[in-house]
Amino acid sequence: MGNTGKKHGDGSALTVQTIYSDFFIIDELWPDYTDDQLLQALSWYQFQDITLGG
Repeated sequence: MGNTGKKHGDGSALTVQTIYSDFFIIDELWPDYTDDQLLQALSWYQFQDITLGG
């Protein structure tokens, strides 16, 4: 799930949709974020423990 801007909550998403979600938060709003920030998020995700609750 992507969350942009300075608001660091997930109030716009249903809880059931975020059960197995990982959050990477940046301060820029879409479409102002850069390709480097996208690559940073993908690199961060690559090293997450993806066990899906198991």
